[in-house]
Amino acid sequence: MPNTQSDFCAATVCDCPKGAAMSNIKITALYERLSKDDGDSSQESNSIATQKRILEEYAERNNLIPYKNWSDDGFSGKDFCRPAFQEMLAEIERGNVGTVIVKNLDRFGRSYLESGLYREKFRQLGVRFIAVGDGIDSSQGDDDFLPFREVINEFYVKQYSDKIKAAYRSRGMSGKHTSSYPPYGFLKSVEDKHQWIVDPEAAAVVKRIFQMTLDGMGPYQIACALEAEKVLIPGAYLAAKGTGLHRHKVFDNPYHWNSSTICAMLKKKEYLGHTVNFKSKKDSYKDKRNHYVPEDEWVIFENTHEPIIEQETFDNVQRIRSNVKRRPDGWGYTHPLTGLLYCADCGAKLYVQRINNGKPKPYYTCYNYRKVPVGIDCPTPHRVDAGTVMELVAVVLRRVAEVAIADKEMFRKSVLERLSAQQTADIKKQKKRISVVTKRLADLEILQRKIYEDISCKGRKSNPSNTEKVTGSSVAV
Repeated sequence: MPNTQSDFCAATVCDCPKGAAMSNIKITALYERLSKDDGDSSQESNSIATQKRILEEYAERNNLIPYKNWSDDGFSGKDFCRPAFQEMLAEIERGNVGTVIVKNLDRFGRSYLESGLYREKFRQLGVRFIAVGDGIDSSQGDDDFLPFREVINEFYVKQYSDKIKAAYRSRGMSGKHTSSYPPYGFLKSVEDKHQWIVDPEAAAVVKRIFQMTLDGMGPYQIACALEAEKVLIPGAYLAAKGTGLHRHKVFDNPYHWNSSTICAMLKKKEYLGHTVNFKSKKDSYKDKRNHYVPEDEWVIFENTHEPIIEQETFDNVQRIRSNVKRRPDGWGYTHPLTGLLYCADCGAKLYVQRINNGKPKPYYTCYNYRKVPVGIDCPTPHRVDAGTVMELVAVVLRRVAEVAIADKEMFRKSVLERLSAQQTADIKKQKKRISVVTKRLADLEILQRKIYEDISCKGRKSNPSNTEKVTGSSVAV
């Protein structure tokens, strides 16, 4: 048995039998591939060891030596971004390979377009291509059925992808989690891997992030605070527990939190105890990238696991985040009263701004006043210090609390009367608006009819041949 060439170097004499191999002799590339996601792992005939045995026996039987094996174990054939294949391709481009042998065409690849391009590239470089099981040898001329075989191989990938999607959809619609790993704050149950349980250590960090947001801190400020306290980022924390998508990654700085991470966590409805499926999708089986879909396309199953955040807290955080006027870099400071203050003169919202004299000091100004030209929609900026407003709010709340404690029944009646009066005012306002809208719709209908009649008259005048004179008058035919 001849020795397999495991390491080839064009500048040395090849260690092969029959004695005449010199450095200018090109090697034979034996390529094997096994995929975990297209069903090949269950086929013993396609195992890497079996492919190697078949290809080595073929190379020795046909005196295609010396040879070298390149193997991609666990890589799909739908694209050619495989490490061993790219290494083999580099050797081919250097001119060190004379023949490429694969067991079958589907081991080479399952994309008929890219497979054809690479085979054409081999032809241009003078490289012989052999598929042992399919009886294909480029030195024997073109095979007319080769394109059809490659189309069938790609169709197999699409068919298998459709089956996976159907199973994924069925799983998600049944209320089970579709994500591989639970979000930061949860862990998979040891008894039931489909059930999420609360991780106390991570859940404490999640609760703190929500509370810091309620206290007025922005995502960037929260990230800086967590980094200063050496709190592990979610990926590093899960990796330390031997789970997560990045469990094998080496982190340069495992404490460096990003504001984008904080923003994403503040939006997760999973913290309410809900299962949220189908938040992203792939447009094609050829596409490796996930694309986020609109929220109205998500499928949500409520109360499927223990919550970390209460609904009221979550809603308040969403309100704060939605009303914030963010800076271009997304590091906005969120004041607790953002979106709740209005101008007493024009009714526009008051937006928070900052004066930075060594330390940022927030204050509110009228939005309409700042419109160009300044001062037309509202005469004054109504600038008010945010700290002063907070003190006034605190005084009012203390007084309200004192009244409520002193006479609960009177306080309850007062609140109900105020709500009733507000509802009555809202109903009157809506009824008035209904009458205005109804009148406007009637006006628009009259206007539309008039425009239609004008267009019809112009059409008759521009086509006099379409009329007949009847008793001295014109009648449209």
